[in-house]
Amino acid sequence: MRAGEEARPQRPPAIQMEGQMALDDCGGLMPPAPSRAWRTPPSATKGHNTVDVVAHLQADRDRGLNAGRIIFAESLLEATALFVILSRRGVYDVEEQLQPIDFTDVDGAERSHVFDFRVTYTNGLREAIAVKPAALVAKHRFDATLARIASATPRSFADRVSLVTDASIDPIEAHNARMIHGFRMPDTEADTRAGDVVRSLVGSVLIADLVAAIGMGARGLRACVRLIGTHVLELTARERITPAARVRLAEAAR
Repeated sequence: MRAGEEARPQRPPAIQMEGQMALDDCGGLMPPAPSRAWRTPPSATKGHNTVDVVAHLQADRDRGLNAGRIIFAESLLEATALFVILSRRGVYDVEEQLQPIDFTDVDGAERSHVFDFRVTYTNGLREAIAVKPAALVAKHRFDATLARIASATPRSFADRVSLVTDASIDPIEAHNARMIHGFRMPDTEADTRAGDVVRSLVGSVLIADLVAAIGMGARGLRACVRLIGTHVLELTARERITPAARVRLAEAAR
């Protein structure tokens, strides 16, 4: 977006990935909080998708937003990057489509850049993230442009700037992140039982064996995935989450 361009087009995203709602104190449905994006993505066009994701972040819970918050993604690549971000340890807050950063491009032109995400970690560090297809990065030398953007980005906005491409996203991590997000909604009975089973876990164990010990079938499997997502359990190897994968208690949970 160039300086002076109109912000916040009001067309809704074309794909709504999430429909989960929470209950308020009176038993009524609570929709997720709206996006905090500076601009709303335009509707999808041919060959291009936009995605809504409902995230449940600690920053929003601290604000009293217990039904989660919508985060926009302007492409399936951005959505994949977002799922990976949400699955990582130490993520406190995620903002998308932030106010633009003005910079001087390599050709001397004055331009502005809208970062796709800004991640705030529990240690206070803030990371501004640009998400681009690797082919476009190479074609347009966006790495050189991003270096200029980074130089113009004030520390009050972000502590560091990063580039994420389809080539830099680990497909196994992306698969697991989508699974963790898909199974994130709690099941009190299954989660309690799973917590009891893993509390005394020593060494590593097959997820299938944990599910058998929980004794609740698919509900137990989903509870195990949530324990991975909350970093109570961790995979012992770089592999997809399946019943055949091995897990152990994460060091912080021991």
